[in-house]
Amino acid sequence: MKKILVFLMVVCFGLGSLGCQFLSLAATATPRPTATETLRPTATETLRPTPTLRPTLTATATRPAGVDVEEAISLAVSCRSSMDSLHELRDDLGLPEHYVSGDPLRGPGEFDPNSYFLVWSHLSMAEEYTLDYVYFGDELGGRPMLYARPVTQAAYETYDDFLGGIGASYSGERSYDILPYAFYYLDYIRVDDTPESFFEFLSLALLGDQYYLFWHGLYHDEILLCDDSDLAYVDAAMGAFDLIFPAEVAGQVPNLDLAPAVIVSDFEVLVRIVWFTKWGGFLEAVYIMDRQNPALLLDVQVTPLIEYNCGIYF
Repeated sequence: MKKILVFLMVVCFGLGSLGCQFLSLAATATPRPTATETLRPTATETLRPTPTLRPTLTATATRPAGVDVEEAISLAVSCRSSMDSLHELRDDLGLPEHYVSGDPLRGPGEFDPNSYFLVWSHLSMAEEYTLDYVYFGDELGGRPMLYARPVTQAAYETYDDFLGGIGASYSGERSYDILPYAFYYLDYIRVDDTPESFFEFLSLALLGDQYYLFWHGLYHDEILLCDDSDLAYVDAAMGAFDLIFPAEVAGQVPNLDLAPAVIVSDFEVLVRIVWFTKWGGFLEAVYIMDRQNPALLLDVQVTPLIEYNCGIYF
């Protein structure tokens, strides 16, 4: 499915070359890594393989015909509101200890991804569907994987159950990589056709599974930026690893245009966003999606604005 492949290429961009190994969705049976009980490790400053800063993408569309860039709608204000709400929603989640010890079963009172629709209010689920997740773990860490299911269907308890339910098998999944079926739920996300809804759709795709991350799962650290106030979130993420930007990076940051923008035409929508990752720096992504079916991406262009690699390898 081309739309899934493109999402994989764009999101793994922020994770470096290690994050780009699942560009094929062909499932082949391979042994599952055995989760071992280990203490949560401390990051050490060693060199990580240099991330691929510009993925090769095949353009299948150009910018919407007849639409000038001056028609772009700035969404800095709505972005600011939704990102602040997202931080408030997830900042105190922590990491349940059973995920650290290798038990993937969800406990009572854990995060409900349907609460995202309070943050991104221009999105909703397809009728009679709900948003859910299973937890994937291996000996190197763990991460959740969102999926959509009918409200009448029982939730999958484990990643193994999910694969069995869709008739798939393991294909080399690792906790530091995008999981093969990580974006299939997007087919069941509905937009209300406002400019905000297309921005929110991409926000969900980029950030929706960014909770309960363990060890190597922490490479999934993207911060979507709205305006200069987001640099406080960037500083906090850097400070958590005792990092500071070198002068040549810090001096360029104030010159960045961070505001997301949307151009809506009759059949296509262009969305421009900027995000930060410690393993890549400040990146601009311009998406073109089908207006009726935003899960169908027609073109993506990712450009590094300020390159930075923290040099930390878990």
